[in-house]
Amino acid sequence: MTAPSSGYRLLCAGLLVFFCPAHAVEAAESLTLGFGSDSTSPVVVTHFSIEQPLMPVSPFIAASEAERRLPRMAGANVLSVPQDRHRDGAWSLSAQWVELPTGKSWRASVEIPIRELTIAFDAYELAVLFGPNGELTIGSDRIGRSPSDRRDVVTVCAERVPSADKDWKAQAGYFPELPYVMKFSHQDYLAGLEASKCPSPMEE
Repeated sequence: MTAPSSGYRLLCAGLLVFFCPAHAVEAAESLTLGFGSDSTSPVVVTHFSIEQPLMPVSPFIAASEAERRLPRMAGANVLSVPQDRHRDGAWSLSAQWVELPTGKSWRASVEIPIRELTIAFDAYELAVLFGPNGELTIGSDRIGRSPSDRRDVVTVCAERVPSADKDWKAQAGYFPELPYVMKFSHQDYLAGLEASKCPSPMEE
């Protein structure tokens, strides 16, 4: 797994502006937020928000081995609890990202029932996990290493954003960790596509 990039740290610092405990859900005092991916579908996250309009962030790589290892997040940050702005018991999370293997951009929004989140050490556990073909899973794992500690709250299939496609692999030196996260075989990549809950997109 890779350490959180500088872009990810800047994202978490920026989110603190929008996360205010004064109007937050009371069951936990903080939020543990992390990002990850299946081993053959690392991504570059370019936009992200919780309970806010989707906004650009400093690009960062989300990469782990979420389909086979715990923890599924590649690092995490502890933040204040987001406001439930609509007081509906759910957080609206939006993200836009680019698949590193294909250069294809995707965008998705999802409603996260707050009561479905695991609480550990007085913090909500929230993992934003990316899979092939625009698959986005919100995980909330229990603390532990057993397969039974995995908890998926919701999975959605994102929509394509062809105008934002980008070959980040060609950006030499932008992400020092890039050679490491791309160390998988073409056969493993095809197997990941077969296992995806989301269909392959039609060719544009």
